[in-house]
Amino acid sequence: MKRELHKLLTHGSNKQYLVNGRSGIEEMERETTVGEMISFCKCSRFKYEFREKGVNAEDAYKVTKYEAYLEELECLPCYVHDLYVSGVWEMLEIKWDYGV
Repeated sequence: MKRELHKLLTHGSNKQYLVNGRSGIEEMERETTVGEMISFCKCSRFKYEFREKGVNAEDAYKVTKYEAYLEELECLPCYVHDLYVSGVWEMLEIKWDYGV
């Protein structure tokens, strides 16, 4: 099933994260398990929530993006938490638009 743009991306804004035509998020999903990615997203969300400079509109937007992606990951059954994220998407036949 083809999904809209990946929850952590914004069309046109991720070009600085492209390496060899691949998105950094796509690469992260190949190298981390679901459990690791959940932890990463939680830590990133906290980082933007608790910045010393205070939560501004850009930080608040980033928090909502991490929360949306966390919802996707946390809906997955526990038995896939030790599998690579990209493998789980493939297993579920989910194809994200990485905005590349």
